[in-house]
Amino acid sequence: MGKNNSKTDKQRINKHTIFKSKGGEVFRIPAIYYDENAKTLFAFAEKRTSTTDSDAVALVLSTGKLNIKKEVTWSKPKELMRKCTCGYRPMNPCVVYEKHTETLFLFFIYVNETESWQLQHHQNKARLCYMTKKKNEEKWSEFTE
Repeated sequence: MGKNNSKTDKQRINKHTIFKSKGGEVFRIPAIYYDENAKTLFAFAEKRTSTTDSDAVALVLSTGKLNIKKEVTWSKPKELMRKCTCGYRPMNPCVVYEKHTETLFLFFIYVNETESWQLQHHQNKARLCYMTKKKNEEKWSEFTE
């Protein structure tokens, strides 16, 4: 007989890859939030063309709906914020929920140039930004710097 596990098969968590890197798409720096009332998971990540920070091109969102059997069905990743033609790219998603206004905040940095360039030139080229989504609204707000 095998070892006695404290969890039964029904209690085990099913693992699922939400963001899969392949063919010129690399997903990094994930963030996740679970809306208990709506039984919905919000998963965010950076979308890049390589593992290099300067190759970040977008922030993406995939939502997961929890059903009665406690299984999650995930949507395909959707781009929320793209790299600007001026060179700024969104990075480091951080999700925060504010319960009094029932607002989901997605904080991120909007960066131009590379970290080594910034250090060499003693210039911070990162802006702190955020987007919001209120309860029962489909769309995310425009980003605020």
